[in-house]
Amino acid sequence: MALTQEFVNAVSTNNILKVKIMLKDSLLVDTSFRQFDEMLRYAERRLNNFWVSDEEDGENLSYKIEYLDEILVGLVNNFSRKRVSHLKYMIQKAYPPKIEKNNISSKSRKYISYHNIENIKRQYNEIVHSRKEILEIMGDVKKKKRISDKEIEKIRKEAQNILKQCDEIEGK
Repeated sequence: MALTQEFVNAVSTNNILKVKIMLKDSLLVDTSFRQFDEMLRYAERRLNNFWVSDEEDGENLSYKIEYLDEILVGLVNNFSRKRVSHLKYMIQKAYPPKIEKNNISSKSRKYISYHNIENIKRQYNEIVHSRKEILEIMGDVKKKKRISDKEIEKIRKEAQNILKQCDEIEGK
């Protein structure tokens, strides 16, 4: 999926409200959430943290489908990870994604040229390094039987690095 020029412009002009509205709308447009996830990765890499902490979004979110629109509207002002996760769950219940037939096409195959091999090796090493960092943190968490906000943030940072490397491999 390609990002729309309108979304890219909203991000580049730091129009946080428009970015949040477009992200919110994409949740319903593509109920597999691939478009949302791609847009979110793009925005997160280029904008200062626009997330509201889960604690700040203290609203008790209903699981009743009739409240889906209300919760969606609330996302613009309370753009929290908790709310996004809740909305994805609700949307999947209300609008299950359609299963694509023959989703492997010749267009989706990637060919690596000789010139890209060094970049692929570098990106692979970055992914392996981030994976190792996450596993070390989780090993410590398992021993302590608790996780700190700092550890969660480190895991998110490493996960974002993995996504970034994957995007670079795909040529995005």
